[in-house]
Amino acid sequence: MKVHAIDKNIMSQFPWPDIDANKHSRGRLALFSGDELHTGAIRLAANAGARIGAGWVVIHAPFDAAKIIAGHETSIMVKAIKYDGYIPKDIEDYGALIIGPALGFDGAKYAYLRNLCQTNVPIVLDADAITYIANSQNGNFFEIFEERGAPVVLTPHSGEFYRLFKFEQANNFDQKIKQTIDAANMASATIVHKGAQTIIATPDGECAILEKSTPFLASAGTGDVLSGLIGGLIAQGLDEFIACQIAVFIHSQAGISLGAGLMAQDLPIEIAEILNQYYKKT
Repeated sequence: MKVHAIDKNIMSQFPWPDIDANKHSRGRLALFSGDELHTGAIRLAANAGARIGAGWVVIHAPFDAAKIIAGHETSIMVKAIKYDGYIPKDIEDYGALIIGPALGFDGAKYAYLRNLCQTNVPIVLDADAITYIANSQNGNFFEIFEERGAPVVLTPHSGEFYRLFKFEQANNFDQKIKQTIDAANMASATIVHKGAQTIIATPDGECAILEKSTPFLASAGTGDVLSGLIGGLIAQGLDEFIACQIAVFIHSQAGISLGAGLMAQDLPIEIAEILNQYYKKT
């Protein structure tokens, strides 16, 4: 069991853009929205993905939701879709996909999720996508993950983690670490087990822990921001284990910097402040 702590040294692997970079060379990120009353979560994720450096960020959404999103966003692109099972023809052109935040539940979305998971594009699964997988009665998603040619990242909080993997509640932190490593192997996916101490584990048994964070991140929407950071970094071509570590570190640093009164919508702007602190030292 190889375990190490995450600290500021992880920023040495941040994918700073080359001088001749363009919006496409910096990475293309696709996200998938819920209905018109549930667009906030995916907008948080999209803004985080753009702030962390993805150059071309597109939210795919049902038409009524797309109109809401287009009325709020200026830098994030919007594409109207139907959850009819037919995924976008250009999906393989993206560097990463994010699906799950406030997605909602119905059979069409379940089929759409399965189809996205069968692509060869790195995918970050959060929130409702994790619930779909935990409740799935029609095939084993873990088998899909094992067979696909691109990485999967799952970002459960502890409640989602135990519903998904059916472990007994851990009695101590060492047991929680072992469970997360075992889960990554079971799922053929990198697991970001969110909490006061976040554990990241890969199917190969690598493990990293963020020990220092802030309770002010315990607020609705902050997990959506973290998903956006992970997806945005992977879209830039970063290894998923490194991407998860950088994302968790920056997310925590932004939370610590904002402190009391933090709301999830504050984080994307603060992320820019954190990044510039490190860029000046690079």
